[in-house]
Amino acid sequence: MTDFATTLWSEVLQAGAGDAAAIDRFVRRYRAPVFRWFLGRGRQQADAEDLAQEVFRRIVQQDILVRADRDKGRLRALLVAIARNVLREDVRHRHALKRSPGAAPVSLEDLGGDAAVSDPAPQSDGEFDRLWVANLIEEALLAVEEEDPERGKAALE
Repeated sequence: MTDFATTLWSEVLQAGAGDAAAIDRFVRRYRAPVFRWFLGRGRQQADAEDLAQEVFRRIVQQDILVRADRDKGRLRALLVAIARNVLREDVRHRHALKRSPGAAPVSLEDLGGDAAVSDPAPQSDGEFDRLWVANLIEEALLAVEEEDPERGKAALE
């Protein structure tokens, strides 16, 4: 079995302290559920990637992990809150571009594309939790496959 030397929160604290390798591991671990969350909000793949990148840029540049505290709540709740803010700002920005002076007129029929994501707040955290768990399972199976290819292959199937 793989010996997991650090817990999730020790990894978070290392990343918060500016450890480049820990930041890289943090982003690799949590990018997939954040990216998929944006896809679930109707974003195209490239846009979802840009928005996910913005989430992690903010986390690093605003030293959010330094202030993260397991006693204050779940890391998932923090990530989804940041993702919601990023999505709200993106929606505002897109609508502002549609209203900007000198811009070509926009048909009301064309507004339907963003209608599904105009207010991301009512979405349940349950979907993000599901994506989170799916990502953890995928990582665990890949770790098993890496350590024992035969057993891992059977587990993945």
